[in-house]
Amino acid sequence: MKRGAKVLYSWILSVKGLRATSEQIAVRIARRTTPRGRVSLFRRMTASLRALPDFVVVGAQRSGTTSLYLYLKQHPRIIAAVRKEIHFFEQDTIYRRGLRWYRANFPIRLTLQFVGSGGGRGLCFEATPGYLFHPHAMPRLAEVLPEARFIVILRNPVDRAYSNYQKAFRDGRTDLSFETEVDRELTVGTRATEAPPEEPPVRPFLGRSLYADQLQRMFEHVSRERVLVLQSERLFSHTQDAFDELCAFLGLPSCTLCHTDNRTSGGYSSTMPPELRERLVDYFAPQVQRLQSLLEEPFSWPEWQ
Repeated sequence: MKRGAKVLYSWILSVKGLRATSEQIAVRIARRTTPRGRVSLFRRMTASLRALPDFVVVGAQRSGTTSLYLYLKQHPRIIAAVRKEIHFFEQDTIYRRGLRWYRANFPIRLTLQFVGSGGGRGLCFEATPGYLFHPHAMPRLAEVLPEARFIVILRNPVDRAYSNYQKAFRDGRTDLSFETEVDRELTVGTRATEAPPEEPPVRPFLGRSLYADQLQRMFEHVSRERVLVLQSERLFSHTQDAFDELCAFLGLPSCTLCHTDNRTSGGYSSTMPPELRERLVDYFAPQVQRLQSLLEEPFSWPEWQ
C-alpha cells in the first residue's frame, strides 16, 4: 500500500473511533477527583454545562459513608463529584460561593449520557455526612435539589458516638476522656457549640446520634419516598444485598461489587466502660423508639430489642 493510501486509511479508522474515544475520555475526566477545597478554572468556566446531583448521601457521620461512597463509585453508571464531601449546604462560607461553584464539582451533563449509553442516563452524587445533623442543610438541599433522592446510613447510636470521639481524640481535637465529654454534653446541651472561654468547646458526640430528631426535621422538607435509610451494620454484614436495595431505590440495575472493605473501623485508644455503655443505652432508648415509629418499619439494634 502506498504511503498516501496508508495515511488515508489510518485517518478513516481514527474518525470511526473518534466518538467512542471521545466518550471514554469524557468519562475518564469526569471520574477524576481533586484535592479538597479546589475546583479548577475549567470546571468553574463550564459550570452552566454541568449537572446537579441526582442523589446525595447525607449521613450519619462515622456510620459508613466513606465505605458506601466507594461502593457507589464502582457502579458503571454512577459518577461521583470531584471529592466525597463538598460541605456546600452545611457551611455558610462555602454556601456563599453560590450555585455555580457547587455545579462545578459535578460532571458535564452530556457525560452522563455517555456513561449510561445503552441503559439510560447515568447518575452523579456527592456524600457529605454533616448534612443530616446541621439544621440549615436540609432546607437548602430541598430548595436546590427538589427532585433529588437522599441516602441515610445509621449506625448503633452508642457505637457511632464513641467512634466519633475516638476520631476526634486521634486527630487531637480533644484530650478529655469519653465519659467527661459525655457529661459535659449532657450538662451544656447536645446542640451547644461553645463552652465558657476557659474550657474546650462542647462537641456533639451524642447529638449526632439523635437520629429521630434529625430525620423528623428532614421529612419536614423532603418526602419520605425520596429517602432511603440503611442500617450500617447490615451494609457491612450483607454488603451486596444492601447495595442491590440501594440500586433499586436509585432506579439502576445492580452490579457485583469487587471491593467491599469497611472503611469505618479504626483503632481505638481505649475501650468504653460497661457502665457508661449501659448509661448511653438508656439515654438513646427514646430516640430509637421514635425512630421506629418515624420510619414505620422495624429498625433497631440488639440493645433496644
